[in-house]
Amino acid sequence: MKKVHLKTLAATTEPLPLFLIGLEQESLNDLSWTDETLGVSEYGFWQEVDATPPFDNLSTYDGTEVLTADAVTITVNVVRGVRLKTDAELLTEFKSTVPTQITKLQAMRAMKTVATPNGTLWVDFNNALATNTDAMDEWNLSPVLLRSNVYVAQLALYLGITERQLDELFILGASL
Repeated sequence: MKKVHLKTLAATTEPLPLFLIGLEQESLNDLSWTDETLGVSEYGFWQEVDATPPFDNLSTYDGTEVLTADAVTITVNVVRGVRLKTDAELLTEFKSTVPTQITKLQAMRAMKTVATPNGTLWVDFNNALATNTDAMDEWNLSPVLLRSNVYVAQLALYLGITERQLDELFILGASL
């Protein structure tokens, strides 16, 4: 709810005073009936309507808002400020979508979709496994691939895959 001065229609964001909690909305709309010593007799507490235009996932709220009281509907239209997300915010969101693990089947399917000069990433991966017995043991004995596994990182480095590309490979794998 928003606090509205009944004469000027100036709206502000303030908590509902404790002595008004439990009253029906009809009583809160116009508090001129209250004792002046309570300090709210020139006000009402009106329902808010979010009038913020929709925005894409590259934007977020900036913490500001424009309040416009509408005496006809006895509501306050609220338009929240929007800003573009920072690169750090976008990276954090992206990282939160990267699965911590995928099955070997998902990994294989994802690698088979990535073309390389030798055919596919799957072919390159198998060639790389042949040169690293620890990584081969890890692949053969682990039921899943952990994104944080040191051998996954080593193989990615060997294959020339960046951290971002590895994240994208895990996201792709999880979707297959």
